[in-house]
Amino acid sequence: MSAQLRSYLASRRRTVLWVAAAAAAAQVLGPSLPEPSTRGVAQILGASIGGQVDPTAFYWEPSGGTTSDLLFGRRVVFLGRRDGDTNRDVFRAAVRVSRNGRPLNVVATYNLTKTSASDEQQLVTGGNQIAFVSDHAGSVRGVSVLQLAEAPPKTSWTRGLGLRLRAWLDDGSPNPLRRRVVAFQHPPKQVAIELRPEGLAMALGTPSQAALWRLDTLTVTTEGPDKHGSQAFMVPIDTSWCHIAGRLCHALQPSRGTAPTLSLPLGTNDEPPPIRSRSVESAPELKLITIDTRRVGLGIAAGYSRPQAQTGPGGSGRLQPTPSRLLARFGGGPTRLDPRAGLVVNRRVLIPLERGRPSVALDEHANIFLGTWRGAPGDQALEKRWRTVFQGHETLVRDGQAFTSASQDKPRARVSLCRTKRDVLLYSRSPAMPARQLAELLVKADCAFAMTIDRGSPGGEFRTLHGEVASPAPNADTTFFLYARSVKPVGTPGLEWTVDGGTQPQPSWLPAIFTATTEGQGARIKLFAIKPGRLRWILRAGTRETAARTVDNELSEEERDHASIALSLGVARRGRNRRGLVLDGVRSLPLRPDLGILLTLPVTGKLAIGLSSTKLAPSDGASEVVLLSLGGKLRTEARQLGAVRQRSAICKRADALTLIAHGTHDSHEPLTYALIGAGCRLVVALDRGRQTDATIHRAGTTQEPRAQYEDTTLYGLPVAPRGAAGSLP
Repeated sequence: MSAQLRSYLASRRRTVLWVAAAAAAAQVLGPSLPEPSTRGVAQILGASIGGQVDPTAFYWEPSGGTTSDLLFGRRVVFLGRRDGDTNRDVFRAAVRVSRNGRPLNVVATYNLTKTSASDEQQLVTGGNQIAFVSDHAGSVRGVSVLQLAEAPPKTSWTRGLGLRLRAWLDDGSPNPLRRRVVAFQHPPKQVAIELRPEGLAMALGTPSQAALWRLDTLTVTTEGPDKHGSQAFMVPIDTSWCHIAGRLCHALQPSRGTAPTLSLPLGTNDEPPPIRSRSVESAPELKLITIDTRRVGLGIAAGYSRPQAQTGPGGSGRLQPTPSRLLARFGGGPTRLDPRAGLVVNRRVLIPLERGRPSVALDEHANIFLGTWRGAPGDQALEKRWRTVFQGHETLVRDGQAFTSASQDKPRARVSLCRTKRDVLLYSRSPAMPARQLAELLVKADCAFAMTIDRGSPGGEFRTLHGEVASPAPNADTTFFLYARSVKPVGTPGLEWTVDGGTQPQPSWLPAIFTATTEGQGARIKLFAIKPGRLRWILRAGTRETAARTVDNELSEEERDHASIALSLGVARRGRNRRGLVLDGVRSLPLRPDLGILLTLPVTGKLAIGLSSTKLAPSDGASEVVLLSLGGKLRTEARQLGAVRQRSAICKRADALTLIAHGTHDSHEPLTYALIGAGCRLVVALDRGRQTDATIHRAGTTQEPRAQYEDTTLYGLPVAPRGAAGSLP
């Protein structure tokens, strides 16, 4: 050692001693190193999230090299539960590892799932892939596979740099995670999974159904029919600046609320356009678009990036099933400002629904309803009634009155949906203004209920699509689609409906009565379908109905000229087995409980079909009839044999579509089965007891409705049609 070096070290001796002493003190006073075991790793991972980690529920990703593992940490994926939580999430952490492989400490931790209402289970690995199961409320909502090491998609260098930064902040790696998901429309109670070279093997439900999910083609093959409605999709990597900006997205986007120039679908000479622009005279800056939901359907696609699902895998970003002809689209906001607002899409609960929230709901027949959600949290029976439910940010109009609070006074742009007093759907886009001012303008536009679905972002703009099919590119944000809707009845598999050849209620371009034919037990059955809200119903006693001779039973001349359909019911038997009858509030014959009944409601003109235990208003008309089916199950009365004659049966589906079956047979059994197959649960015979032949007379045919019959008759008279956007019950 040279003299100069010895002199240098001697002059630095005190510094070296102080550094060594500090290192020794840090070793003694600092946290002890974890034990070199799976239990030790689980302990430091649990401490990093403030919770617990099972020693068997973590997976080391490939090493980045000895130096990288020591300085920056080696990544590990694990299942963890924070203290106070009942559910587990999938986390990723960077753990510093010594040169001899001993874990030192956790550098950073990232939550990869963020599903507060879902319990992630069964973390399995294979290569650079991990898979896990998401359970919510005792049912498996989906299975996810994460690709841990994959280069980001090609894009501009600035956007690519932003993507890598966003991925590092969210997932702890410069390469965004590639996610594949299989979701279940009918969630199984349990799912077992195993990663194999050919894909992910699954055992669905109890008893288990074997299934193979091929990750390369995103197809699920099941042993036998797929009982759970498996839907596999790839979650795209969001390359939008809104995703890169994160919480700054809404602040960085303009909120002027200017509407685009609209090029709306045109109608024919006789048919007005189903989508048209309108305005409020006192507020030309408010853009309104009227949507005729009798001819236009509404679909909602959950974004693959936003909102963040709370019960398991998120949305696919696509509208399912894909309509054949799209007309327009508008967004539900690039950011859900209130993450608690519920969302159910195709019966997949992505965010649990909250009572009291303004909501848009679609039933299984794609009918649209707007109103306040009144179900209790987790009310699965109510959730099953609706196929899709979107909960909005705020209520603007309720019961035709402005409904806002002081917290909504800040001027801002808003996108809203409204149901008018005529049950028409209305889209509105406003510039920045207080909620109260907007609500009062919507009241002037005849809104009965209105709710905010977005706060003025460009994603909320109304954009026409001119009949094109759905874009292959999925949407990062929740999106509303408008599509051309068939006016024919839906939900009747195997039936080909055609417009009935008789006179249709006005307007003629919107037919109300359709017919189809089917066969059953050797009988040819003719079916009639009558759209809701197109006819008002009245009951008139026949001349052979001896108990009702004092009632004026003949139609007026005007009623006879306008009657669209007449359905004969026969008359009551003599003796004790006489079926009850109420006409204009007069009980000509007493009603017996728990039998079939037809009710005509004069205030609304609606027809109700149910059990005779139903309480009647004083002005109701009613006829006791034979109950053929209850709860979708055939009753003994339907199989009762008699003479071979013309018979009729009637029912109303949950979507208020009235269905009538007519045919010649010795029982009502084939008619009842035909109506059950068309979606009815409760079916009654158009028979009061004594009937030779059931008849159906239609306006514009050789057998037009008459003013009076020997048999008691149910008449349908046309009414001015309303829209098809209903009020959420």
